[in-house]
Amino acid sequence: MSKKKKSKKQKIKSDSGSGSDSDSIEEKELYGKLLSTTKGFDSILLKKSEIFSLGRSQTHTLSLPKNNRISGKHCTIERIEEEETTYGLKKYKIIIKDFSSNGTYVNNQRIGKNKEIELFHSDRISLSAPQGTLPKQPKPVCEFIFQDWSVIPPENMNKGIYKEYYIKHLLGEGNFAEVKYGINKKTKKKYAIKIIDKKRFIGPKDFVGRNKLMDEVKILTRIRHQNLVYLEEIYEDENYLYLVLELVTGGDLFDEIINKGIYKEKKARIVFKQLLEVMEYLHSEGIVHRDLKPENILLKSKDDNTFIKVADFGVSRIIKQDTFMQTIAGTPNYLAPEILFPGDKNGYGKECDSWSLGVVLYIIVSGMMPFSDDRTDIKGLVNQIKTANIKFPKDEFRHISVACKNLIRRFITVDVKKRITIKQALKHPWMLNKNKLIKDEFQTEYGSDSDSDSDSNSDSDSDSDSDSGSGSKSNSKSKTDSDSDSNSDSDSDSDSDYKSKTDSNSDSDSDSNKKQKKTLKNNNKKKNEKKNEKKNEKKNEKKNEKNNKKNNKKNNKKNNKKNPRKRKPENSSEEDEIPKKKQTKKKKRNLKKKKKGKKKN
Repeated sequence: MSKKKKSKKQKIKSDSGSGSDSDSIEEKELYGKLLSTTKGFDSILLKKSEIFSLGRSQTHTLSLPKNNRISGKHCTIERIEEEETTYGLKKYKIIIKDFSSNGTYVNNQRIGKNKEIELFHSDRISLSAPQGTLPKQPKPVCEFIFQDWSVIPPENMNKGIYKEYYIKHLLGEGNFAEVKYGINKKTKKKYAIKIIDKKRFIGPKDFVGRNKLMDEVKILTRIRHQNLVYLEEIYEDENYLYLVLELVTGGDLFDEIINKGIYKEKKARIVFKQLLEVMEYLHSEGIVHRDLKPENILLKSKDDNTFIKVADFGVSRIIKQDTFMQTIAGTPNYLAPEILFPGDKNGYGKECDSWSLGVVLYIIVSGMMPFSDDRTDIKGLVNQIKTANIKFPKDEFRHISVACKNLIRRFITVDVKKRITIKQALKHPWMLNKNKLIKDEFQTEYGSDSDSDSDSNSDSDSDSDSDSGSGSKSNSKSKTDSDSDSNSDSDSDSDSDYKSKTDSNSDSDSDSNKKQKKTLKNNNKKKNEKKNEKKNEKKNEKKNEKNNKKNNKKNNKKNNKKNPRKRKPENSSEEDEIPKKKQTKKKKRNLKKKKKGKKKN
């Protein structure tokens, strides 16, 4: 089909929605749009029932017969329907396949001849060459931005969200976004609306920044779980991206621990089981969270502090099998050692989330941070993480079972192969409430429940239940995931590089960590002070009771000596006012007088 014919056809399609039945049916068949960014090329609407194809031949959807840099069959785009998930979410994939010699590029990464990748909303497609910045570099023949209408419907683009929602007070804010309280005008339902400032996040002509911005959207649109904050809909205009999210009113787990204290093991087990199940679901979908911490674990309501919702997928990534990530992302206190010290490996995988789970469990049951700059035994947060040096202080872990400490230890293990997987953790004796099974086996390693425990063994060789093959995938030689982290810098080996990267990527996280440490320390001090006060009060009460009893006895004795005769109470006889000893003497005298009188008679 010629370029002119195609443009006419596209104009007819773009005018759909005028009111006719045929146009409304055609609108329902559309699933997206290729938005042209090159002069002389029209935007293209994509149909569910058709496979879009591009090449020199006139049989293709978009034909470019005069351009020698375009292959006979250059590339295709197809939408593939999948089965519904257990939570009723309809799933599909949009696949782009490359057949060309000069190449088809997605976000400046070449797909490769006869290879295919998944296409996501806002991805940039370049034909025959990547988007270049050098003056002598050849320019692409044409470029398109893919718009997935199931992510952002066309009616929500360049349309004010304020027409549909009342947006009220601020709930929270970060470097690039703020979250506000919103109410749908029609349904009156309440939501949390995340407003992302695109100017702060994306520079001029910065499609890499836009892809990072859309990473969270990509993930939220493909997941649905009872323990995840769900995405209702998305709006976008020139300056802002609006995510309409489920409103969770219970606050976060971090504030709950600070305000109401630590969780006892029974409650901690309920919360942690939900956390394991939702992380197992995310990993099955190929999603790595990378920023698991109590602040990102929300409570559904204030009435129930055991029903959780995992949130904040700002630094999360979608990875394929046998692919790795390389960037340092997340909060320093929760980072796994393989993120900080990649060594000779290609990168790190989903096992980094397992390390963070161990840190979260430690905080839930103790109210303390396992790794902190304030520790005096091993200076430096990086050194503590590198050796997996954690301690179980006597005061905070006196009532924590050995099984719970063992599970923490098995998560916080340097060797990825020996680190416990989420599936194994769900079958751990502590999760099954079978502490006795593990107590005898690990008694020698951890000591009694009341003793203080410390462990700096990075390999945890004594863990007989661990699966030696659990992390074998992470050692397989493969290429780094180009979709997730190809545009970012590689990891540094030194501590100084680590600090510079973490500072540049998340300045606010480091500030919040200092506040976390201070608040947790103050919280622990307050708890200990309260406990000591209660103990002292009880001791003082007992002492006062004993002293009062002694004093009362002494006073009674003194009073009896000074005042042998007490005041005569009402309705008392004459005998009652005389002491008992004198009463008996009187009786004896009277008896003697009577006897004498009888003898005389």
